Amino acid sequence: MIDVCDREGVELIPTTYGWPDSKGRVLNESYYSLLNPLLEGIEAALPVDGVLLQLHGGGATEDEDDLEGHVLEQVRKVVGDEIPVVTPLDMHANIGPKMMKHGSFYCGEDTYPHIDSYDRSAEVTQLMIDKIRGKIDPVIAYAQPNMIITPVMQKTGYYPMKAVIDKAHEIEAEPGILSATVSAGYPYADVPYPGVTMMVIADGDKALAQRKADELSQFCWDLRLDFLARVVPMDRALDLALAEPEGPVVLTDQADNPGGTEP
Repeated sequence: MIDVCDREGVELIPTTYGWPDSKGRVLNESYYSLLNPLLEGIEAALPVDGVLLQLHGGGATEDEDDLEGHVLEQVRKVVGDEIPVVTPLDMHANIGPKMMKHGSFYCGEDTYPHIDSYDRSAEVTQLMIDKIRGKIDPVIAYAQPNMIITPVMQKTGYYPMKAVIDKAHEIEAEPGILSATVSAGYPYADVPYPGVTMMVIADGDKALAQRKADELSQFCWDLRLDFLARVVPMDRALDLALAEPEGPVVLTDQADNPGGTEP
């Protein structure tokens, strides 16, 4: 984000930044200790041309199932409905109604494990700058295939998730399309809407964005049986390891954040 703004000659006005470990719901005290300075910083900076946030997409607090949606809702109360408010998102973002309503548009990560956070942050920043300067008119559409995919099957280097990401990239290359995101969702979140969301940004054509989001959603749905995980239970894994005549044998958590779901 900083690199793009520097390159484009955009003045950045910082507010506050925090980075938690992955655990359960965020305590209200911790949440508001970050949210309030953020809102105060934005208010103090007014008037602004846009708000550039750095949100994950899979958070929840003691009172809010949709942490990021609540952040966006509160930011809107400060800046109004006309100012673009954008953020990159983690690939495990669960997209709820508040996020759809209050965010202008999003660019989510294309990789799991996540190795393109820099690129997606740069992408959404450039889109916002181009919108402010009147070069493009980004409009976003959403589609959800009613699928919850275990992280074991979310890895983007392998079929079937790779096929869905490749399809998103094909859509991105089509005329009038600015960006396409496959948000795989975080299935273990105790919220009403965990799961997959497709997000497509078109240049001024909401109907086109919706058609392509629906197309991407249908493509993923058609592969739903291929997303079923076939994992080895722990007891069986230990038996197989003990039966291995030659070692060493390594038992490991395949995810990008081992231990992240501890109570």
